[in-house]
Amino acid sequence: MQSATPPVGERLLIPRWTIAVAFAVVAIVLIIAMGGPAALLSSHWPFYGDQPGQDWWLAGFRSQLLHGSAFGWNSQTNNGFLFGYFYFPLPPLFVTALATVVSVAAAAKVMVLLSVLSIPFGMWQLVKGLGYSRFLQTATVLSSLMVLLSNHPITIGGTLYDALLGEFSITLAIGCALCCLGAMARLRRGVGSWWPVALWGAATALAHVQGVVALALVTLAFAAWDIRDRAAVRPLLLAAIAAAGLSAWWWLPAITVQGQALGDVNPVEHNLAAFVWNGGTGTVWVLGVLGLGYATWRRFDGAKQMLSAIAVLGVALLLPLQIADTGRLLPIMFPLAGIGVALGLVALTEVLATRVTVTLATVGGLVLTAILSGGLPLLTGQNATILTSFDHQTDAGMNNLPGYAGARALATALEALPTGRVMVETPTNYQTVFGERLWTPLLSLWTNGHDATPLSLFINATPTSIALEYAYENLTSVYAPVVGWQPHPASPYPSSGINELRALGVNYYVATSPALASILNKVPGVRLVRTIVAPLPATTTASASTATQGTFWLYAISNASLVAGVPATMPMGALPTKAYALSMTSYLDTIGATTQTVSVPVVNGPTYSGPVATVSNVAASNTTISFHVATIGEPVLIRETYSPQWHVTGAAAVLRAEPNEMLVVPTSHDVTLRFANPVTVPVGAVVSLLTWGAIAAVLIRRRRSAVAEA
Repeated sequence: MQSATPPVGERLLIPRWTIAVAFAVVAIVLIIAMGGPAALLSSHWPFYGDQPGQDWWLAGFRSQLLHGSAFGWNSQTNNGFLFGYFYFPLPPLFVTALATVVSVAAAAKVMVLLSVLSIPFGMWQLVKGLGYSRFLQTATVLSSLMVLLSNHPITIGGTLYDALLGEFSITLAIGCALCCLGAMARLRRGVGSWWPVALWGAATALAHVQGVVALALVTLAFAAWDIRDRAAVRPLLLAAIAAAGLSAWWWLPAITVQGQALGDVNPVEHNLAAFVWNGGTGTVWVLGVLGLGYATWRRFDGAKQMLSAIAVLGVALLLPLQIADTGRLLPIMFPLAGIGVALGLVALTEVLATRVTVTLATVGGLVLTAILSGGLPLLTGQNATILTSFDHQTDAGMNNLPGYAGARALATALEALPTGRVMVETPTNYQTVFGERLWTPLLSLWTNGHDATPLSLFINATPTSIALEYAYENLTSVYAPVVGWQPHPASPYPSSGINELRALGVNYYVATSPALASILNKVPGVRLVRTIVAPLPATTTASASTATQGTFWLYAISNASLVAGVPATMPMGALPTKAYALSMTSYLDTIGATTQTVSVPVVNGPTYSGPVATVSNVAASNTTISFHVATIGEPVLIRETYSPQWHVTGAAAVLRAEPNEMLVVPTSHDVTLRFANPVTVPVGAVVSLLTWGAIAAVLIRRRRSAVAEA
């Protein structure tokens, strides 16, 4: 559909290279905000917020991919969950490719930068697809700074802050979705084809599935105005089918995986006023709506569609829909609003051009756009603080923080011990003293086989997101069972927390406070194996409380083996995901409250009360767990995450046991569990290959037809 009036900024003529200059300006601002090129290209792992947890996923995916087992089981990172579907594959694929020329840590940071740059690139593709002038395209790229440098108070993704916090997947998905909308706009105008829409749609799905949902909502807002034009709707349906086929290698197996998952629900503010008037992205939203309103009045192509999409997403914020409550659908409205900001600024420039020369108005308009877009976010104190502290810290890594020397010394000590799961105490003042409290996932990158990630054993992923923050909010006794004693004890007996750790198969516990260390020294079954002294800088130590003084006490926990016999089991019915997850906390509380080993609830399993199985010769690899039992018929607990993809020989079946572990009743003295990918893995791969082949065949045929006609 052609616009009813000339494209905005049409008479403000500028050369094509100004768009490249605008991108360079945006990239330079972002790199400076991220700590500069030295921090970006250093081998320091990006570090802050959720980023440490993402680090081991990026590195682990690359390692598995290079070793030919990216889509199986990996004991250090997901403990039984289908590895390739633990999170979204496009970012780690980028990291794998980039790591061929830079370090893996630098590749991860460059990938985060690329995910952020995908937003201005996608905004540019959309306005270009709508047929707007190069002046507006340049202004749109510059106005993206207003979007990227602001902070969403109640949504997730789409800003520099969120991407550096670990939400780069949804940020990349938003950028790909905008590119997809741009390809759709070209298709609507009759100057494009359906297959670029399919490619960008597939990229969106592989970056983050909620980006697909956001894209679908915006697409519906666009298509609603063309619903009577079947010729316009038909290619979109073809593109959607092709996009699904191109990404089938990932999403088809992902939806069939039935490992236990907690989901990822983040509360948002159900208050439209708080959403709009937040001083950060509220500014973008208000100015964008005004700009799009003006453009709609002037009947500029696509303006009313973008305005209606923002309205739909704004209403979705207030609806009690779980998928909207995640906050990951809403950020796509901000780049759309950013385009509205550019439309408004260009309109002002056109007015200015009636009073001064066109050249002066053009240069002045672009300079004004850059200054306002980069400067307005800094007027909000929160945004200014983020840009001057947090963003720099993430790319600089933990290396310059007070706790870095101690963390590396702890990693060295763990490396000298047999492999096993690790839990680290993080008291409330740890962030103040050491610089950051969520550094423990880095231990798995610094050691070989000592998984200290908060997602180990049982807190798994979903096809939508890893369940880090939701698990911490709702399953504290599972996420960090000992931390619950400090500073508000849930139980007066430290042995209760150790019992919980033992039930979870945690082999080592690291105390960081003298008070807890003195208590653990008296707990039976806990043995101090190493004291790591890493004094903090004098200025930091002087201001710290006595809870943390730069010393780690490393303890070994007895009877926390991978495979163990149990004295009793009791059956339980199948529970929904949320109910099952909450039942884990109840079970662990029971474990901690008694000195006796309690019954293990087993889903659809037999009742048992008898001798405890004697287990020996335990061996584990990335695909198998094997062991020997002295007596047949006595149940054995395997402390790895249950998945229906585990198959057993030497036992009747693999049963799910709490807390999301596995149980078998041996029918032979030698038992072996093997993890097998579901059939949807090869099926999805075949579907994707066939789709790629079909698209290639269509393009080759079109090329030959064009040559023949010429």
